[in-house]
Amino acid sequence: MKYGDMNFETAEELIRAMRSLQALPRQGGTLMDLTCRNGELALAASLLHPFDLVIGIDEHPMRVQQGRRRLEILQKSMEGNQVQEVSDHFSWEVSLEEASSLDVSWDEASHIFLDLLGKSEEEVKELSEVAMELRPGT
Repeated sequence: MKYGDMNFETAEELIRAMRSLQALPRQGGTLMDLTCRNGELALAASLLHPFDLVIGIDEHPMRVQQGRRRLEILQKSMEGNQVQEVSDHFSWEVSLEEASSLDVSWDEASHIFLDLLGKSEEEVKELSEVAMELRPGT
């Protein structure tokens, strides 16, 4: 799936895999993308599954700004019915925030995406410790 300059193939594969494993509810839930970069995965997931809320977190301000611009363009397209085939699934509750994945609470998440590429061994250890505290099923 491609929309404008956004290629959603990776997100589409992840959502399909989660559905096949029955790891997604039919609708609802809160997705947190803790390394959202420019928001591509978070935005794609919001189009591909009817989450109640999608939160993208990244510690790089320019990436978050780029993601917010993409979100604004996408929302305007949706309001103008230019993307009719996915409008029934789109989660209007999408938030892209500048923060470290270790500095935000993961408690409200029902589903978490976290890319560990480029993370130091120490960061992976810290993130793993936080993940161990999540409620079962997250």
